[in-house]
Order: sequence, then structure tokens, then C-alpha cells
Amino acid sequence: MDRADVLLLDLPALRARALSAGLSEDLVNHLDRDALIEELRGRAAAPRSQSGSSPSFVTSTSPPAAAEPWTMLDLEEPPETYDELACEALPRDPRWLFVYWEAPERDIAEARQRLGSPDARLTLRLFVLVTAPDGIKRHLRDVEPGWAHGRRYLEIGRPGAQVRVALGVRSPEGLFAPLCESQAVRMPWSEAGAPTSENQWLEVRLDGASGRPRLLSWPRGITKGTIQVGSVLPDWLKHLGFDNTPSSSRRA
Repeated sequence: MDRADVLLLDLPALRARALSAGLSEDLVNHLDRDALIEELRGRAAAPRSQSGSSPSFVTSTSPPAAAEPWTMLDLEEPPETYDELACEALPRDPRWLFVYWEAPERDIAEARQRLGSPDARLTLRLFVLVTAPDGIKRHLRDVEPGWAHGRRYLEIGRPGAQVRVALGVRSPEGLFAPLCESQAVRMPWSEAGAPTSENQWLEVRLDGASGRPRLLSWPRGITKGTIQVGSVLPDWLKHLGFDNTPSSSRRA
């Protein structure tokens, strides 16, 4: 067939011609008319054999490369489970925590055997640390998810708290055998910049003789007589150039 003849063929005839020329069926079915014509022209332009006038198609001695897929690679949904222990936590907002867990039956059975309690139930144990004015408060909370794998939102209700989630089994007597645990996560604060502290200002004046700054007032609750020896405050003030900082003092 002459090269110009392919311009007169319709799409089905072009596809049949391309298949006879050695193109793969997957490639032919996804090329439009113009692309098929270009492919056929390229094949026809290959060097001719010495024995005849018909075009000869050059064959490669190397194995043909795999054709690129013409469809998306991730059409299928990811599996529901991966048959391995997992416990992950992610804050959603200052009050709610997203938790994902998975516990294969073999691991649950092993944990029940360690406890000596066949009735032990799968449990999510939440460890919550809250910073309070009088120190760190620790809170413990158990949640029974009801199934061996899943995801859900748990209300923590304590902005700024540090939370860790452990997956394990708990016996009717309250004994807990952990299987795995999440990383510790920090719940967001409910207000920007929390926790806040009050700013304290220093009153400064340049000394007329030396030209160096001098402190006229100390931060509230701190005086020359109440700064501990070796405190970083005098060194910090000297670094700024103040010449009336105490070199030694005592704790009140």
C-alpha cells in the first residue's frame, strides 16, 4: 500500500492496518486517527531490504519494552487491614483526637494468654498529660472500640494536652496488656499564643557621664537583693551594656 493511501482510510481500517504492521492492540485502541497515521508512516519509512522493494520492518534483538499502562494505577481502594499491629493518633482540633488501630487476632490471643484472662477485651488506653499551675496532671481513660480494627474520633476536651494512645487488652479485673502504642501528640491550643505570660518592662536611662544605659527599675518581684548568685539575669543585662547590674547578690 502506498504511503498516501493511509490518508484515505477510516479509523477502523487504520487500526486493522496498524495491527498487521505489528503495533500492539492496546496501543492501537488508544491512539486516535492522526496518531495512527503517524505510526504507520514511521513504519513505512524504515529501511528497505536488499531482496525486494517492499518495506521491511526492522526487528530488534532486545526484548520489547513493556507498554505504558493507559489507565490509572490506583483505581482500587487500599485494603481495609494490613494484618499487622498499628495504633496512630492525630489531633483534629483542640478537643478531638483521630485514632486508627489494627490488632490481628493472633496478637490479641497472645496478649490474653499473657494476662491469663480469655475474657480480656480489646481496649484503647489514653494517657493525657495536662500542664496546670500547680504542676502536671495525669489522666487515664479506657475506651473499648468493639472491633479489632477501625478509626474513630475521641473527645479529649483538654486543649494543649499531650496525649498518647496504647492499644491492648484489659481483663475484667482491670489488668492491661499493651500491644502497641502511638507517638505522643500535642493537642492544639484553643487560643492563639496560649499559654500566655504578662510582659514586664524595664525603665532605662542613659548615664550622662559614661553614656551607658542604666536601669531605673527592675522587673516586678526582682531586685538587686533578690537575684541569686550566678543567675543569668545579671549576665544578660551586662551583655546589653548596663553598668549598674549587681556582680553578686543573694536569694531573699
